[in-house]
Order: sequence, then structure tokens, then C-alpha cells
Amino acid sequence: MPAGPFISVLAFLGPYIVGGVLFFAGLAKAIDPRHFARHLQDLHMISPLLLVSTTLMLISMQCSLGAALMLSLWPRWLLPTTILSLLVFMVLGYWGMATGRTADCGCYNGALTFSPLQSLLLDIGYIALLLLSWRWTVTINKPNLWKIAIVPAVGIGAGLLTHASFRYSAKHHRPLLELSPLKAGRHWNLHWLQGDAALSAATGKKIIVFLGTNCHYCRRWIKVLNVVHGLKDQPDVIGVVFLHKEDLVEYVNRESIRFPVVTAKPWVMARLARNFTPTAVVVENGTIREKWVGSMPKPFVDRLRATMIPK
Repeated sequence: MPAGPFISVLAFLGPYIVGGVLFFAGLAKAIDPRHFARHLQDLHMISPLLLVSTTLMLISMQCSLGAALMLSLWPRWLLPTTILSLLVFMVLGYWGMATGRTADCGCYNGALTFSPLQSLLLDIGYIALLLLSWRWTVTINKPNLWKIAIVPAVGIGAGLLTHASFRYSAKHHRPLLELSPLKAGRHWNLHWLQGDAALSAATGKKIIVFLGTNCHYCRRWIKVLNVVHGLKDQPDVIGVVFLHKEDLVEYVNRESIRFPVVTAKPWVMARLARNFTPTAVVVENGTIREKWVGSMPKPFVDRLRATMIPK
């Protein structure tokens, strides 16, 4: 039975759409592979000794697969292989979220933000497109050699970029390209967080800090931020954690936190803080002025000490 015009268009576009998404997601992982490596580590399925090599291999394979789909190479076996791969990683991703091991599916490495339901619907859509293409695809003649050569070249290039990104991050303590929307000079989006305390970030000067509930460094930050929040000449502090509302009060009391704390959904935390806690931004009148990751800048600490030393 021949396909209708609409089905034919979807069947034709399917490999290009899914291939482009896979290539984009692989590129996002190659730019900041530490984030993807932490996601794999949180699944507790890979030995720490193999984490970097596995990260590099998966990124290279994903970019190569995306390129092969966009080049319409070997559709009769590549399409079902891709469908099976998407099913496996979709199940793995949602198993990680359901068991609390990961904050999101890790599909886009935090470059895009989707809720679990949105991610599920997108994955189903990708698989449906490929099923249509597999059912209605036409037999393609033997591919040109230049197309075949592009696939391994893309994989090698993605691997080299991943390796270079790992080295750059180790040396400079930041990703090769910042994928988080938390950047100096950018406007603070009130929709990122919920609650009255979070809404107040648009006015005055605030320090918004993303905290991990089992983070040793976060506990050290909390002691300093309690002092900062109580000083008149220092910015107000707003804490952000991933917790259910019923657990928030217990956490605040346990850690002796004296500044407002709001909850955030796990995929929002993964998008903004990139799973690095503590992470903080200094927001002044709705604009991000500074970003701190892991440690407070020395000038800020020096100013704080000068403020606390009696004259």
C-alpha cells in the first residue's frame, strides 16, 4: 500500500531530523564532556577507570550515527539499529531518573531543558519518524565513497573535540563553551525558579546559590553565606536545592541555614548548575554580574573579611 503525501514527507524527513538531533546532542556533549561523564557516573554502571574512554566513545558514536542518518547511508539496517539504540537509551535514562540516580535523561547534556514527560514525548516522536522511514524508505543505490568517508571523519573529529574539551576543563576549571544560561551579563529569568524569594532576584543585589544536599563544600559555603546574608552592606542570599517541599524545612534546620531557600525541579538544577554544586551567581537588578563555581572568588572573600574586621 503506497504512503500518502503527508506520510511520504515524514518518512523522507525522518532521518534528517533525527540525525540532526543526534549530531547536535553529541556536539553538546563533546563541548562539555565532564557533564556527560558525571551523568554516566551517576548511573553506577561504568567503572571509574573506564569513564573517560567510555564518554569519548559514546560521543564519537553518536555524532557518527547522526551524520550517517543525515547522509542517508545504509537505511535498511541503520534505521532499525538507530530505533533500537533510542529505545535502549530512553529506558536507561528514565530508569536513572526513576531511581533518583540522575536528574535528567542526559540526552542534550543540559544544552536544552525538557521535563521527563517532554523528553519522553520527543523520544517517542523520533522513534515514530524512523519507523515511518524504515517502512516507506526507498532502496538507495550504493552510496558514494565521499559520504562513507564522512562518517568516520565525524567520529574522529568528535573524539578529538571531546579530548580537547577534557584537557581544557582540567586546566581552566570551566567548560570549553558554557552551555548553562547562567552567564555574566545575561538577564536573570524569573521563570527559572519558583517562590517569592526567587522572584525577588529581579530587584536589588542578590547572591543566588545552587546547593547540593549531600555536598561537603556546600556546607562550608552555608556558614559564610549565613554571615553575608546578615550584613547590611552585603547582598541578600537565596539558596536553591532539589528537594520535595516537605523535606525542605528539615534540610534548612539541619544545616542551620539563615537565608531563604527555594526548591527547584531536578532538570532545572541540571540545566542551570550543570550538576556542579555549589554554584552561585551574583544578580544585580535582574542582570547576572558574576558566576562562581566550586569556590568563592578571592576579592569577594577579602571584602567580606574587611567588612567583618572592626575598625
